[in-house]
Amino acid sequence: NVARSRGEAVNLVEELVNKYQIDCSFKRVPWYLFSETEKKDETIKKEIEAAAHYGLSVEELHELPIPVKVSTAIKVEGQAQFNPAAFVRGLAEKIDSTNCRIFENSEVYHIEKEEELVLSTATGTVTAQKVILATHTPKGIYGLQTALYPYREYAIAAKLNSGDFPDGIYWDTEADFHTSMRTYRKGNDNYVLVLGGHHKVGQEDDYSRFFRKLEQNARRYFDVSGIEYEWSAQHYKPADGLPY
Repeated sequence: NVARSRGEAVNLVEELVNKYQIDCSFKRVPWYLFSETEKKDETIKKEIEAAAHYGLSVEELHELPIPVKVSTAIKVEGQAQFNPAAFVRGLAEKIDSTNCRIFENSEVYHIEKEEELVLSTATGTVTAQKVILATHTPKGIYGLQTALYPYREYAIAAKLNSGDFPDGIYWDTEADFHTSMRTYRKGNDNYVLVLGGHHKVGQEDDYSRFFRKLEQNARRYFDVSGIEYEWSAQHYKPADGLPY
């Protein structure tokens, strides 16, 4: 179900991008999962077996198109990479205002079930037959939320002096710090995005050290001219590892 629904989601995003000509850097790229040493080869083997069981096409490799040491790797074609903020803005611009309106800065602090659903905000109420909570995790379902673990992860965008970074999303199973790398192009500028350093929210004080470590790893593999952007974000890990 997860594999099928995520495949359908990728197809839908691509369909909307093409239909409305949304400029969000959408492209199909391969996804790689790799181990640097034999210590994590068993993890790769289990992924291959699981993919075969669920009918997913996976290619086993022993080298990558980037300068990273590899013991074993897998490759899945046809994955999606795009700028989600640009994608959402593009959709918003195409909305027919006679059928749909967007209200920002309108926090809903309570939802009550009467004859209809009533959503309360600081300046008024909204009634509706149905409400969709598109909030990353469902709010107010307390039994579910007790099994969520908030984590913070860090990212940098490094501009390169030279060298070609092939398109793709690269996940490392055993890096001491970075967990994934990918490319991003803006105009004529090429960037390498390096992500990692995830930890439980509220359990770290010196955030700057995470960015320094990501930069060290970026310079270890690539001819970096400078770090153009740094940011971090939170995500939730469910108890069973499956997305809600």
